[in-house]
Amino acid sequence: MKKIIFGLGTGRCGTMSLSNLLNFQENASFTHELESSNIPWITEEKKFNSVLSKIENRQEQFVGDVGLYYLPYYKQILEIKNSKIVILKRDRESVINSFMKKTMWMNHWIEHDGREWKLSAWDKCFPKFKTKSKREAVGKYYDLYYEMCSEIPKERSFWMTTEELNQEEKSLEMLRFCGFKNPKFTLMHKNRGIT
Repeated sequence: MKKIIFGLGTGRCGTMSLSNLLNFQENASFTHELESSNIPWITEEKKFNSVLSKIENRQEQFVGDVGLYYLPYYKQILEIKNSKIVILKRDRESVINSFMKKTMWMNHWIEHDGREWKLSAWDKCFPKFKTKSKREAVGKYYDLYYEMCSEIPKERSFWMTTEELNQEEKSLEMLRFCGFKNPKFTLMHKNRGIT
């Protein structure tokens, strides 16, 4: 029976590496941000179902996608038979600093009209906060994200830190949780250019 796995994480936390590790397994087909910036934080069932259909139609036994924007859809994910969720977490300050560096001219976390910050297709993928400080808004996003993740039932989710992606024992534990009978480990650190 097909197993569907979604990977979650704030972004800037190793989601691409997680996707590559999952895709490295036998009979597996995983992508990273399959629909790029098309999944809005404010849930749109039609958008999610469209992505889910593409994932379910893959031929492999283990299929899925990893992306920050699936968190608001976790209840729909859990309704899928044989679905699992992997939650990736990096320390708060590192995530904030990385987002500040990567999104220098953009601000996905505050409502704006494009005059102070550059408008981006990614803006709709993040929640918005009423604060004038972008750094504070990113911090609020981080806090909200993992508060919401804590609502996901433990029997259907596996938490790991970004550092643990580089640890064979923890990575194999995660892969076995996902249902892989003969999991394989390899270092998959991607996006080294932007910390």
